[in-house]
Amino acid sequence: MPLRSTLCTTLFCLFFTTGALALEAEKREPIDELLDIMESRKLSDLMARNLTFTMVKALAGKYGNLDRAVADIIYQEAQAIMYEQYILSGKLNDIFYDLYDEYYTAEELQALVRFYKSPAGRRMLEVGDRISTRSIDAAREHAMSFGPMAQKRIQKKLEEASSALAESAAQAELEKQKASRSEATGSDKKNSE
Repeated sequence: MPLRSTLCTTLFCLFFTTGALALEAEKREPIDELLDIMESRKLSDLMARNLTFTMVKALAGKYGNLDRAVADIIYQEAQAIMYEQYILSGKLNDIFYDLYDEYYTAEELQALVRFYKSPAGRRMLEVGDRISTRSIDAAREHAMSFGPMAQKRIQKKLEEASSALAESAAQAELEKQKASRSEATGSDKKNSE
């Protein structure tokens, strides 16, 4: 009986383990394709640029203008670090595997691969960043046009709220004083009796 139980448990585990591996491969392959299509390895360079910018800005704030050679050294080292920590280690892919696995089914991932391989998908990859950048710039510009109006409206609401709070506090103080007088009058009547 224990042998039969062990065999059933082993087969059960193998069945579900194999299913999990199949699902993983079923998702991993389209995710790998998407990462290649979208050139996700370029993210390590973008991260290196951001790190360099932050470091150069901090150092310039502390020491004044930096020689271009110093910035180049920082950038080269940041590139090497990002490549080691994200590309060689596979960490960047692991991050994407977790995220894509969480948000997409295997079928959706395959549909995304088909889309990005299509002419419309390739065009989206070509101009998508420009569209995003320009839309953010346009939204920022529009926000600047109504900024003063928004500031006035918010200021007015804050002043109204402040006035209402002040009135409420004054009313509470009056009621406190009335209650205090009533207690004093009640105490005086008791003392006179």
